[in-house]
Amino acid sequence: MQFVSSDGRVCPHPLHWFHVFEIVSNRHPAGQTAVSVPLILGVWHYASDHEKRERFHEHLYLASKYGALAEIDEYLRSRKDEEWYFEGSRGLSKRVHLPC
Repeated sequence: MQFVSSDGRVCPHPLHWFHVFEIVSNRHPAGQTAVSVPLILGVWHYASDHEKRERFHEHLYLASKYGALAEIDEYLRSRKDEEWYFEGSRGLSKRVHLPC
């Protein structure tokens, strides 16, 4: 998925990254080590671009392994540029609330 790294993309904004995480988690086989959580919420502003990209790519690898990559690819390609975090971005322009 070269698209997810094109034009300096690091990862989707938190709400959309959480959606990707949910898809991967729902396909994750029981009894295996849990899927690492996205670097969102309290960690978002402290994690580097590199750390965010690595964790996001880990989720994409697992999506591929669990047969969810096509679904996630379609979802991510439908996101506008404003819904992505790019290298060197100073943060989000508004607070993002995740479902509980």
